[in-house]
Amino acid sequence: MERDSQLTALKWLNEIQHRVWGAHARDDEEALSWLLERVIAHCEESTILGGHVRIALDRSLAAVAHSN
Repeated sequence: MERDSQLTALKWLNEIQHRVWGAHARDDEEALSWLLERVIAHCEESTILGGHVRIALDRSLAAVAHSN
């Protein structure tokens, strides 16, 4: 991966992390759907992240389902 692509991916990954924290901090029933919409939009900005973020989301959802 070239340097510019790496920097762009890191920028959007950082933005996703901010959005996750923001959704976690919200006391709102719509926080999860809002978060997923934002994550999808950010992955569209950096397509190289899409696959990695999808794997992370799948693992997170599996962990939550297993703990319930």
